[in-house]
Amino acid sequence: MISFRLPKKSQLGTLQSGWYIISNDSGTHFELNHTKKYYDTDPVPIVTIKHLISTNVNMSPKVNNKSYAIITFTFDAIGTSNMNKALAEFVDKRQVGLILNNKLKCVAEAPFSIKGSSISMSSSKFDLEQLKALKEEIDNSH
Repeated sequence: MISFRLPKKSQLGTLQSGWYIISNDSGTHFELNHTKKYYDTDPVPIVTIKHLISTNVNMSPKVNNKSYAIITFTFDAIGTSNMNKALAEFVDKRQVGLILNNKLKCVAEAPFSIKGSSISMSSSKFDLEQLKALKEEIDNSH
């Protein structure tokens, strides 16, 4: 849930790098990548970065003359199982946040495209260069 209040120091926490459910209740409070938008994350990760095998960035096929930048994460068996379980539990539109080095880097709305051990996320909010920079930061964090 988006909050426009300033966080109290006691609400700030340290989390492992990985993917977290954005919580509507309490949780660990983070600012989204210097946007002044604050989110609460569940304190338990869906998947930590150690279960990430690879990250790829490319453009989607054109539909109505538009294509979007796509980032695809491929996980090991544990990461795939945990992510699939978490995404299967989404009954309504839920959000997942990516924490890297204790910073909330992006928030994406579920559902995502899932193929085997790969999960793809596309958004008009990110261009190709932004996702390439995110990929580089992910690659450098583990």
